Amino acid sequence: MLKFIVSLSVVCGVVFTSMAQDITLKANKDNTLPKLNTYKKMDYFHLEASWLTLLDKPDSVKVKPLSHSFSAYLSYPMQIGKSHFNFTPGIGISVDNIYTNSKVKLDTASKLYLSPIASGISYKMNKQTYGYLTAPITLNYFSNNDKNGKAWKASLGLRFNMLVNSHTKYKGNDD
Repeated sequence: MLKFIVSLSVVCGVVFTSMAQDITLKANKDNTLPKLNTYKKMDYFHLEASWLTLLDKPDSVKVKPLSHSFSAYLSYPMQIGKSHFNFTPGIGISVDNIYTNSKVKLDTASKLYLSPIASGISYKMNKQTYGYLTAPITLNYFSNNDKNGKAWKASLGLRFNMLVNSHTKYKGNDD
């Protein structure tokens, strides 16, 4: 866990440091700042980190608070005409790691289900990992810049995932 926290801190430090930019704007003749096309300088590389849980799980299945997800993707904003809107498709990867007290099993009808590990069985780790190919699509609205060159953005989007890898990792006694 300590390795994960240190790695995430280093990645965030590098990414957030590399996103710092210095833009020098020259004032117009009437001492106002020029309007920027903000869609051209934003939204190319995304990193996401989140924590996971399971919905509609049996009461006997417990999800550990260390369950997490990480996503990275590239996107390319395309302005819609001369409007304040742009369409942004992208491609990337996403990995979900879920730590539980249960194992994934297959029943007689070939359906997967979660079965809690017996109470007398000791284990150090029980993790399910899912890797996805990700395709995010967003519709963005950008406001005009104010007198300080600041603007705001609103986005609405979807993310499509295709499962490309899944596996479990278990360290402990078998039940």
